[in-house]
Amino acid sequence: MKIIYSSKYLNYGFGPDHPWWPERSREFLKILKKSGLKYGILEPKRAKDRDIMLVHNKNYIQKVKKLAENLGFLSPDTPVTPKNLEAVFWYVGGTILACDLALSGEIAFNTLGGLHHAGISDSSGFCIFCDHAIAIKKLQREKKIKKAFILDLDVHAGNGTQEIFWQDPTVFTLSIHQDPTFFYPGTGFSNQIGEGKGQVL
Repeated sequence: MKIIYSSKYLNYGFGPDHPWWPERSREFLKILKKSGLKYGILEPKRAKDRDIMLVHNKNYIQKVKKLAENLGFLSPDTPVTPKNLEAVFWYVGGTILACDLALSGEIAFNTLGGLHHAGISDSSGFCIFCDHAIAIKKLQREKKIKKAFILDLDVHAGNGTQEIFWQDPTVFTLSIHQDPTFFYPGTGFSNQIGEGKGQVL
C-alpha cells in the first residue's frame, strides 16, 4: 500500500478557531504506524497551473491567487492565504499521484483530498480546488483512461463535482449524502443527475 503525504499538507488550514483540522494527515499516519499494515510513504509532486486549468477557469485561478495575496475569502468559511493556497497545489499533486499508482495496480491513498465543493469558477466549504476532478481530467487528457467513477461518501453533497461533470457522460458520480433540503450545500437532490447518461438508482 502506498500512502501519499507531504508535510506541506499541514499548511492547508483556515485559522485556529476553524473546524477544519490541518493535523488530520499526520494523525492518520500515527494511527497507521500502530496498525501493523505494510505501507510506504511517497511525497507528491506539486501540481502545475495547467493541471488546475483542466477544471477551473483562468479567471477563478487568478481570483484565488489575488485573494491569497490580500488574505481574502472565497466564502465566510473559506479564507485564502499564501500558505494554504500553496498547500493546494501539493494535495492536487497527491491525488494525481494516487490515481497514477492505482492504474499501475497499487493500492494508493492520498492523506488530503476529495475537496468536492470547489466548482469551475467559485467555491466554499473549506475547498479551493477540486483535486479528484483535476486528476480525472489529467488522466483523460493523457489518454490513460476514458471513463471514471467517483464514490463520494461525505455527509455533504459534492456540489463542485456535480457542476464540473454535469455535462460529462464519461464520469459517473455516486454520492451518499444527507438530505440536502435543509443541509449544506443545498444540492444533491435525486433529480440532479446531470445531462449525461446517468440514472437515479
